[in-house]
Amino acid sequence: MSLTNMKTFLRGLLLFLAMIDCSTAFAQVSQMRLWAPVRSEQFGGNARLRDGMWGEVSYNYMLITKGKNTTIGWVADQGLQNTYFTGTSFNQRTNNMTTGSLGNNFNSGVTLRLGNFSGHHGWEIASTIMQSQRDSYEGVNGTMDIQEDSQALFTATPKSGYAYYYKGTTIPQAFESFNGQSHNVGFFWGWYAVNPSQVNWILADPPETVDVVAPMPLNFDLYKIDSKLSHWDIQANYIFRSHATRLGFLEFTGGVRYLELDDNLSFTGWGSMWNSYVEEETDSSSTDTDNNNYVAETSPYQLKSDTHWHFTADNHLIGPQVGIRLIRKTAGRWSLTADSKFFAGFNTQNVRSRGNIGASNYISTTDETNNNDNNTNTIPTLVPIGFINGGKEFNYRKTLMDFSPGVELALKASWQFTDAIALQAGYQGMWIDNTARASLVNKYAIDHTGNIFGINDKVTQSTWIHGVNIGIVINR
Repeated sequence: MSLTNMKTFLRGLLLFLAMIDCSTAFAQVSQMRLWAPVRSEQFGGNARLRDGMWGEVSYNYMLITKGKNTTIGWVADQGLQNTYFTGTSFNQRTNNMTTGSLGNNFNSGVTLRLGNFSGHHGWEIASTIMQSQRDSYEGVNGTMDIQEDSQALFTATPKSGYAYYYKGTTIPQAFESFNGQSHNVGFFWGWYAVNPSQVNWILADPPETVDVVAPMPLNFDLYKIDSKLSHWDIQANYIFRSHATRLGFLEFTGGVRYLELDDNLSFTGWGSMWNSYVEEETDSSSTDTDNNNYVAETSPYQLKSDTHWHFTADNHLIGPQVGIRLIRKTAGRWSLTADSKFFAGFNTQNVRSRGNIGASNYISTTDETNNNDNNTNTIPTLVPIGFINGGKEFNYRKTLMDFSPGVELALKASWQFTDAIALQAGYQGMWIDNTARASLVNKYAIDHTGNIFGINDKVTQSTWIHGVNIGIVINR
């Protein structure tokens, strides 16, 4: 059920319950003397609470804590610095896009309460609906890494300090980087056409140009990160009210609550994901006998970053709750309410990761830069393994079950405006454990066949919903 339809349903439910035993309800409303002067019935120095129907409407200004700050991309155990190949050497790159660029924003909402009391026993229903909490960030020159499992293509586990040349249909053989250092394992691998003289080959008689598979960079000229959080709940409680004491009235509550927390995170990238690298071009006027004259040339196979990802984490909690409430109502116009509840939520979490990386298609022409006579296959350069036929789409979803306990606290003060109408203001907050969050959903990984991304094993964290409110209370 959509949030809009749920709002309509809740309004109808509250109206329906208010109309139960209509004659009694209307009689009670008429007896409230809404605009009569303030009066109080004292017992032990405190004013008595009223019997009959009562209601509350509050405007909320609240904040939902955002998901944990996570890197857009894969982070190796050794840290963010990773190595990629430029076509002539190995360079360092840092993941520089994170959800930490998103902030937290307070947003408005409304709480509706309706109840009835007779003596020591009563009931109440309540619902809180928050407007969607949104934030957005735009950046330039974004870079990231993707973890790749390419072991099936090689005779040994790939290392970022190594690349592999392809000769005919034989198994790729390795050549080392300039410094020969060993780096982290697991990178984004793709094809290059390079001149062997630019690297330290382990070949007795290397050809002029060789197709190479090596770690690739992943770049975005422009990128945008968007987040959206939605929350609403509904609860029904039985209430037992104690006798009045000098401290005030104690109300013990027990009931059931249903709560939703829906988290969305989107990423969009524009530009060229893999830069144009140098390719050999013969210059007849050059005196360079090593044929090392190069010019920047865009490969016809270069993939563009028409890229969009959308990660969602929807939490549906239902369970019993118990609570205790202290109401101290003075003989004057003021009263103070302290309320606490414990909620045992059974959480059904629907998590999803979907979108695409790279354009769906690109120019597919013969790679004229491939001068390797021993190579019987046409190999496109500057394209990741598994992306030979274009960009990739992905769509993963899981339904998870978890126990998500919650604690709610509220402290409010009321000022009696008339005999039956009070103005109320205060603070309330709820802490909920084990909530699925969108920033934790996606697994930034790719295999050698081009299957991209996935869903992490751990997608939960605790969430704090809190803020201030102001409202009107009738006949309480």
